[in-house]
Order: sequence, then C-alpha cells, then structure tokens
Amino acid sequence: MQDDKLGVNTKTTPLSNSGSAMPSMKITDYEWWSEALHGVANSPGVTFDDDYSAATSFPQVISTSMSFNTTLFREVGSAIGREARATYQGSHAGLTFWTPNVNNARDPRWGRLQETPGEDPFVTSTYVKSYVPALQHDKTVDPEGDFLQISACCKHYAAYSLENYGGIDRFHFDSNITDQDFADVYFPPFEACASKDQAAASSIMCSYNAVNGVPSCASKWLMTDKARGEWAFDGYITSDCGATDDVISAHHYFDTTSETVKGTLEAGMDSDCGGFMESHLAESVENGTVSMDLVDTALTNLLKVQFRLGMFDNDDKPNPYASISKDAIDTAGHRQLALEVSPNLS
Repeated sequence: MQDDKLGVNTKTTPLSNSGSAMPSMKITDYEWWSEALHGVANSPGVTFDDDYSAATSFPQVISTSMSFNTTLFREVGSAIGREARATYQGSHAGLTFWTPNVNNARDPRWGRLQETPGEDPFVTSTYVKSYVPALQHDKTVDPEGDFLQISACCKHYAAYSLENYGGIDRFHFDSNITDQDFADVYFPPFEACASKDQAAASSIMCSYNAVNGVPSCASKWLMTDKARGEWAFDGYITSDCGATDDVISAHHYFDTTSETVKGTLEAGMDSDCGGFMESHLAESVENGTVSMDLVDTALTNLLKVQFRLGMFDNDDKPNPYASISKDAIDTAGHRQLALEVSPNLS
C-alpha cells in the first residue's frame, strides 16, 4: 500500500528500528538502534572492523556519577558524542544513540543498575543536564547549534527499575505509582532529560512495564500529555525492543494487533524496536483501523530528528559535523579522561 502524501510503502515500514527505505523520497534504510551508554558500543547500528576497531570505553555510569563532578559529566558526553559522530562518518554507526539510562536505581538487585547515575533523582537530573547537551552539540564545531551531533535518548520511560519482582518480570509488571512518587522520584530525571528547557534530548524510549494499569508504550498520559505537552519535548519516541508486542501479548491491553498499532501510535509512540509494526502496520492501514494521518505524524517526528542530524544535507547549509573523522576515536585525550573518571584513581 502506498501513502499518497509521503510515498511510504507500509508493507516495509519505516516505523521500526530497522527503518525501511522510502525510494520516492530518496531515503535509504536506516538502523535507529545504536548504543553508547559509556562509550560507543557494539549494537545493531554499530559495527567494528580492522579500520574501526574500538572506541573509548569510559567507566560505567554509576561510577562516573560517583564523582559528583558536572565538568566530568560534560566532558565524557562530549567525547562520546564526538566519537559517535566519527563512527557514523565511517559508516559504522547510526546517529540515534539510545543513551542515557535515567531510571532511578530503586533496588540494588536490579541488573541494569550500573547503567544509571544512581538512586537519587537530583543526582540523575544533574547528570543528564550536563551529559546530554554535550552528546548532542559541540559549540566548537557548530557555534549556532543548527545541527545535532548525535541524538540522545532518555530511557526507559517510566517507573522501570526491575528484572523480577515477586515472580513478575519486567515485561508483565504494572508499576503502581502515586502522584507524589512521580513528582519526587520518577519524573524529575526524565523531565531534566527530555524537557526542551533543560537537556532537550531528541528521543525518549517507552518501557516494557505498565504504569498504573496502562502499558508505557500505550500511555497517552506519559508520552503526549506529560512529555510532549508539559515538557515541550521535541523529538521521536521509540519503544524498547519488543515492548510494542508486549502491549498485547504480555499486558493484554488491546484485543487485536490492529488496535495495538493504533493505540500505541495515538498515544504518541513513533517507532517500534522489533518486528511488530513490520508485521502489522500494513494490515492495520488496509483494514481501516489506522489512518495515514497517524503514520504521517510518526514519520514527521522521526524525519525531523534526521533533518536536525544533517542526514539530508544540501550545499546551502553544509553540516559542520561531517568533518569529524576517525582520528577523533579513542584518542589519547579520551583515554586519559577515562582514567580521570575512574573512581580507582586517587
């Protein structure tokens, strides 16, 4: 089926992490999923070979945050952002990096605790307000801030800080959160990360769990009312990998796959990490459940970020980040910075 507005073939949907090409728009395939929590890392969007064999590995985020040093937060973000852009320039990465993890560490048994700045919402908020702008912008390269160096992603939204609780895993869990806990604990790091007036990350990832009975990736309150509304978030929202499928298969929130496609897109999700949209978007459009206006909205949010990244350059406004080469990767200065961040040094 062909969209008469954008020329999108919905049978090979771009609304997934491995976004399909849109030939009529001269848009090629693109892998949205690249990783860089504490340095550019192997992931679906990142590859290494003999020429691009390594990137600087900084201490895990929980160690970096222990310094309570905003200058270090910013310098690490700057180094990772520069190496990430250089890796993209060498065709070894995308430009949409799903970092940082801003979930509060509520339980020391949680397996992903080391990815986070810790248990304190203030420390996490402080971390992202230094780290995210440094990832996304380099004023020495782009003084006016017209482009994004890379795109950062605030994950996992929201109230997601467990692997298993009382026999219930993260895919089925329903986090029951009071308004006070949201205000005091769970929202501050995400607001600091995603708000247009604070760190202004260009992506958010909705999480596997439900929040007060509604799966995160189907929550209009979380994605549209809170993030895009109150915080003026300006970017795209992706699901965690497989989380769209979990909306129906784990949480049983909708009765059909087409209703799940419609419900998640209406709630504010733009991209599905996984195969759910690839499998069900076309039939959902064809059977009339999903309108092309919903698809256009999601595509607009995705493409706006790619434009800000300079992926559709023209000679009238060249992308200054295109000059960053592999010489910026794993430099002596970045290695020294990694040592300085390490808590094992006196």
